[in-house]
Amino acid sequence: MDYLAQAVLGIVTGILTTVILFLIKELWVKTIRPYVEEIRYKGVSVAGLWRGYSRDEFHDSDATLFVEQSAQKISGTFSFRFRNPEKQFVLEYQVTGYLWEGYLTLNFRPKDRAITTSAMALLKIAGGGNSLVGQFCFRNVEIEAVTAIHMNLARQHDNVILRTAPLVPPHP
Repeated sequence: MDYLAQAVLGIVTGILTTVILFLIKELWVKTIRPYVEEIRYKGVSVAGLWRGYSRDEFHDSDATLFVEQSAQKISGTFSFRFRNPEKQFVLEYQVTGYLWEGYLTLNFRPKDRAITTSAMALLKIAGGGNSLVGQFCFRNVEIEAVTAIHMNLARQHDNVILRTAPLVPPHP
């Protein structure tokens, strides 16, 4: 009977130790380490609202990128609105990525899981930190191919766009 009690005590102790180590790891990974990285980060800030638009006689489109930043890690949302005489649509994306040496690498996943398009972008910080310029590659569901377009977004401060930026529209 003494061996059984020791075995149960050993198992319970092992389980408790595992749970405690797991909680310590989660605290480190999700709270302490990001906090320390944020304090130590001395690079450029891209957090905030970015907008771009494109208008001509054939179409009208707007893009809005909202960026949250923790050191080099980027997250946020992206909205794209397109209108022309034949169709109109709005695409909403969740954005994740990172900032490295003046470039943002972003992955776009649709908020609506019924939408089969996805995208990625490589954007350079330009214009003294007021523009994001680069390529936006997406799954073009109309032709079932990857399509790349030029993207130019301007930082928005206090509801004023500092610089207008053309954005070539993707096809959903």
